[in-house]
Amino acid sequence: MSFDDFSGGLKMTVRELMTLDEARSRYVKSLAISLSEHQITPSFIKQLKALLEPVSGGTLPINVYYQSPRGRALLRLGVQWSIIPTDEILTELVNLLGESAVELEFE
Repeated sequence: MSFDDFSGGLKMTVRELMTLDEARSRYVKSLAISLSEHQITPSFIKQLKALLEPVSGGTLPINVYYQSPRGRALLRLGVQWSIIPTDEILTELVNLLGESAVELEFE
């Protein structure tokens, strides 16, 4: 950003312009999903699979942080479940799991 002598205001030069989806694909390390024991049911697994399948084949890996009274575990889903991190899928995951259970992880 610098001063523009012609207009008397500020001016900005852009080196690179990208959409939010492109920026996510480039800078986000992984998608974190937090799940608890009581959430894991056959119908929940079907719902989650139905949400992820259409956006699978992307570059963003998914980490599932599972917690139960007996312990916790990090489950890294296979490469085939890597997704394209669009606004739509993030919104759908938040609607299914809750806002605090879905996070983008940066390096």
